Amino acid sequence: MSSGVSAWIARSLAALAVVMSIGGAVAYWSADAQAFVAADLAYLAQCAAFAIVGTLIASSHTRNAIGWICLGVALSVGLDATSGALVSLRLQSDADPGALVGAAAVYYEVSFLAYVMVPATFLLLLFPNGRLLSRRWGWVACCAAAGILGVLVTSAASPAPLSEFPSVANPFAIDSPLLEPLEIVSTLVMFVGIFGSVASLVVRFRRADRRQREQIKWLATAGAILAVTAPIDAALADVLGDASTWQPRWRSWGCRSRSGSRSCATGSTTSTSSSTARSSTAR
Repeated sequence: MSSGVSAWIARSLAALAVVMSIGGAVAYWSADAQAFVAADLAYLAQCAAFAIVGTLIASSHTRNAIGWICLGVALSVGLDATSGALVSLRLQSDADPGALVGAAAVYYEVSFLAYVMVPATFLLLLFPNGRLLSRRWGWVACCAAAGILGVLVTSAASPAPLSEFPSVANPFAIDSPLLEPLEIVSTLVMFVGIFGSVASLVVRFRRADRRQREQIKWLATAGAILAVTAPIDAALADVLGDASTWQPRWRSWGCRSRSGSRSCATGSTTSTSSSTARSSTAR
């Protein structure tokens, strides 16, 4: 693939991601002006950041997987905003949501796997040249891929009500006793991939030259900012409670039980789906 074609594809994907992200946010705010919170701006900023970085890398270094991973993350954020807005707007009408809206609600439920877990594994594992440190690290990539895919499938197939849109039927739900153990195994395998990716980055840093070390330091700085802001988001959600119009979805991951009810304890606080689920706003 020529550099000109790669640059055109990269710019197109980045523009599509930003348009979907902005369009979804505007749809939320037009439906419910009080749904606007700072977290929406954070999602827009995340989409724009990954889109810009992905475009710059993919345009100049076609074979570097980092650029395409960043563009994929940006697209997942944009699709997240679009799917959430679609479901919220549909629920305001009296019409049956239908299978398409149900699929959008399911994606909104599991989309964090794309824009959180993929950067936490493959971005760390392949940074900065887009290649594994050596073939011996291939098992880490396999664990990350298998774990993320397993959590995606088992979460999407769960018969429990969707935490964000409990009134929407899940078109992919199946009732099987195998789902819960498969989800547990997939989660463990995924975290093996995460910790292995972090270890790979540490080893790469120790072996890197001065230029690569500076690049890894920038990535570590971005990760440190995320590590600090995520607990703050969780703390604010606990303090604000129902007054907050948005809560990080990763906090409710794993809290949906197979019996159809949902409960999750965080510290000394126990929340249930009846107090945290919102049918008209997604954040």
